[in-house]
Amino acid sequence: MEYSSRSATWDAVEVEVTVIEVDTKLGESGRVYRPVFAYKEFDRQLAVYRGNTWISPKPHEVGDVVPGFYDYATGEIISLKMIEHVRIMGQILVVSGVIATLLGASLLGWRRYKAPPKILK
Repeated sequence: MEYSSRSATWDAVEVEVTVIEVDTKLGESGRVYRPVFAYKEFDRQLAVYRGNTWISPKPHEVGDVVPGFYDYATGEIISLKMIEHVRIMGQILVVSGVIATLLGASLLGWRRYKAPPKILK
């Protein structure tokens, strides 16, 4: 399955992943969290992945078994809930940008309409 959780797209398989730890730090607007995922490959050792995505509110608790994706080539693991959170935040930014652009364009149009006509001498 292909998806994009950041700016890169990669191939991964859907698996059940376990949250083995939740990192916490104080961010600009409060506490943010980063789950550490683990996946037991068939005859291999335990694959552990500490991603780079910090989010709030806390997406998972330690010990949760959640649906996620595992890339055998890179070892990256991410949960479906984390992907959805990043996708929703991106959509909010796009909608905010469209609204700001429309408001700016309407303000410029209104100022042009309300401006007194220029008289050439």
